[in-house]
Amino acid sequence: MKLEFGKLTQKNAVIIADEWKYPGIYSFYDMTADEDDYNELIDPDMRGETYFEVLSGCELIGFLTLNISENVADIGIGMRPDLTGRGLGTEFMSSCLNFITEKHTNIKAITLSVACFNIRAIKVYKKLGFKEEYYFDQQTNGGNFKFVSMRKDVFLE
Repeated sequence: MKLEFGKLTQKNAVIIADEWKYPGIYSFYDMTADEDDYNELIDPDMRGETYFEVLSGCELIGFLTLNISENVADIGIGMRPDLTGRGLGTEFMSSCLNFITEKHTNIKAITLSVACFNIRAIKVYKKLGFKEEYYFDQQTNGGNFKFVSMRKDVFLE
């Protein structure tokens, strides 16, 4: 699947924020589950230049957040709920990584944080070369959750 990346439009930000609902324990990732995350996503000034939409043709299939500091890209990703759990995560994440390294050729590493219960995502990240760095607790979505920070070093040719 050929994916295209562009600045997240307001229309698609609202779709992600209001319409994307994940099943079961993954409802943790619903934007409406955390007021701060929701507000950042729907407010163009708050999200700034850090949010990208991921399209397959004209179809919104996911998003990417990208924050760069000292040649390290810290990212977050989300796939449309009906596409999760279908074995598409590796291809989606690989496309995100390619987009980042093509757009920012000075990147030396990519980091991300993921909830420890999200075994599916952790498996994908490890498959693509991410290593667990450390664990931490974070107050979010009305509770305290354990996360793992992961890192992938980027070797430029």
